[in-house]
Amino acid sequence: MCGIVGSFGKLDFVRFKKSLDSIKHRGPDNEGIYLYDVKEKHEIVKSDILMDSRYVALGHRRLSIIDLADVANQPMTLDNYSLIFNGEIYNYKEIRRELIGCGYSFETKSDTEVLLKSYIHWGEDCVDKFNGMWAFCIFDILKQEFFISRDRIGVKPLYYYLDDNNFYFASEIKAILEFKISRVANKKEIVKFLIYGAQENTEATTFNDISRFPAGQNGIFSLNTRKFKLNKYFELDKNNIESSETEEELRESIKLVINDSVNLRLRSDVDIGMALSGGVDSNIVVNLVNQQKTSISTFSSIYTDDDAINETDNIKITVDKLKLNSNFTTVNKSDILNHIENIVWHQDEPFDTLGILAQNKVYELMNSKGVKVSLDGQGADEIYAGYPAYKAIFLRENIGNILMYKQFLKCGFFTFSNLKLLILSFVPKLFEKLYFRKRANELFSKKVRFISSEKKGFVFFKNLNQKLIYDTKEYLPVLLRYVDRNSMQFSIESRGIFLDYKVIENALKIPSKYKIKKCYSKYIVRSSYTDIVPEKIIWDKKKLGFPVPQKAWMEDNEVASIFKSYIKNSKIIKLVGIDKIPQKNTSLYWRLVNIAIWEKVFKVSKIS
Repeated sequence: MCGIVGSFGKLDFVRFKKSLDSIKHRGPDNEGIYLYDVKEKHEIVKSDILMDSRYVALGHRRLSIIDLADVANQPMTLDNYSLIFNGEIYNYKEIRRELIGCGYSFETKSDTEVLLKSYIHWGEDCVDKFNGMWAFCIFDILKQEFFISRDRIGVKPLYYYLDDNNFYFASEIKAILEFKISRVANKKEIVKFLIYGAQENTEATTFNDISRFPAGQNGIFSLNTRKFKLNKYFELDKNNIESSETEEELRESIKLVINDSVNLRLRSDVDIGMALSGGVDSNIVVNLVNQQKTSISTFSSIYTDDDAINETDNIKITVDKLKLNSNFTTVNKSDILNHIENIVWHQDEPFDTLGILAQNKVYELMNSKGVKVSLDGQGADEIYAGYPAYKAIFLRENIGNILMYKQFLKCGFFTFSNLKLLILSFVPKLFEKLYFRKRANELFSKKVRFISSEKKGFVFFKNLNQKLIYDTKEYLPVLLRYVDRNSMQFSIESRGIFLDYKVIENALKIPSKYKIKKCYSKYIVRSSYTDIVPEKIIWDKKKLGFPVPQKAWMEDNEVASIFKSYIKNSKIIKLVGIDKIPQKNTSLYWRLVNIAIWEKVFKVSKIS
């Protein structure tokens, strides 16, 4: 796990070094830089730099996880190829054995060398071999091009900037900004964030001139033509045919792919910690790991003074059962006052909720205990149907099943809000008008052109699995950005057990009738692990995530005063055209505050 920066154009080495320094937190263990003079066709040292030449510059910040030796540092150069790589190829041992069978030898024990030699052997198709998370660039001297790739789901971030003279890319937006890029806000993306929340599904970012490299795609940048071409190598819903296996067979297939994912993600040459909440997903992971490791350290965020968000009891059940080395933290008002600007800086773009602070504190605690790898449970809700709204889509899918509706009535599903959600799922345009246009009206008093979400819908799918595929592509990446920035802020590699592409493909082929059953969300995965997860946890219907008392915080006089000053000093809020401040809507009000803090932290003063 690392941070990467690359550039092609007139090289200002001071700025390149600042760019690399800005993401030092992603890799504090080593720094490496590779420079190549395109005109003279040879690698150069820093003292040779002339501002009027065309240069390739590749920079790397390393967080050492696999093969801690210096020989595994990056950039890694072999013959006519140089690689910078952020991520992990978990199945590198299997690929290494295959390459040895093809006549290759290895100087390191790293997955980095396996990646580079995979490209040399299989070319662009090498990515089809990888099970992992990655964002990497290989400079191919013979072809005079960059081969750039991002993993299938988009676990690892990558951004780029391209104009007539320069091409820059990096793991974080802040690194690209160091190349003297104009700090102009993207008005359309700002408005979409305020109305719909954070979005990672498009190439556009909240910075007008910086683009997001899409997940599941490769890119070729030609040094000769200065053209950048993207090519999709992975499509989540391609040939997605629902399985005809029995429920018991499906449970066995779930356990098989999840167990394989755990085994691969336990490969590490450093200590591994685990995030533990009171929910189903993290408890499954902790119990599975406990079967292989005798000593496990877990890290949890708790609130003992608020019963609505208190997960202490469930956490204690698992801690006592497995005799874990448990560690606890909490977030309070002072964390907002003292650290919010720093967290906004690390996140690069605005985020929806202050709940992100709870996750941030968990990784801070891990770092204080010397942990460098965390096993986490992100992704299970999107692939196994864990959110309450999925039940409305499931009922719509089964509109003629009277017995099912009676069952949901008996278990208390039809509250006013859930019933409204179900009804509106049949009329998506009305849903958008009533909900999202209403949100826009809370911000704008003048008539403004309503910006569509450019999404197919939120709860408007007739088929639950189609909605899950959609959310895995469109909504999950938002959560992945949060966890990447929060973990890397404290130099920790987060590994998602449910983010293995084989786990995801398996889950999305499971018929919806097994995902929501007896009024339970994620029924099939719950029932698969009743033998190892305590009953109180595995059948707990409460859904919290990283809960925080956001409403109480924002109503606190001291917090409210500081947030008000951010909005008062914001130019972007005025330039967007917002003339109403919806302070009573704490969710929407936070988004406004977040924009104002983001503007200040990144010194954004213009909008386009």
